[in-house]
Amino acid sequence: MPFRVTHDDDAECLFAHLSGDLDTKVVGAFFAELLRAAEEHHCSRALSDLREATIRASAADLYWMAEALSKKNIQALHRRAIVVSRDQDDYSFWETLCANQGQGNVKIFEDYEDAKGWVLEAG
Repeated sequence: MPFRVTHDDDAECLFAHLSGDLDTKVVGAFFAELLRAAEEHHCSRALSDLREATIRASAADLYWMAEALSKKNIQALHRRAIVVSRDQDDYSFWETLCANQGQGNVKIFEDYEDAKGWVLEAG
């Protein structure tokens, strides 16, 4: 799979790196792994680096994924930062969809250090 999820004990955060094409199959597998790792490590924060990834999903696909996530206890992750370098409109749309599904804990960043600072804030 074109993603990797690791846990940093000191930061108490999950760190993910995704690359290549992100379609519904890849995103579904990624979120399954992210939620599994969050449960295993009792972790409520995640930083996803998508700077080497490209969205290959329609607006309807994005809507469906956000809705499906809201049903899979994604709210257990209290803070989710996503770092991107392209597809800004798609990711901004994703941020809005997540907020509309009750996942107001998602924030999009272009700078990795800014994202890391935000996700690691006390909370």
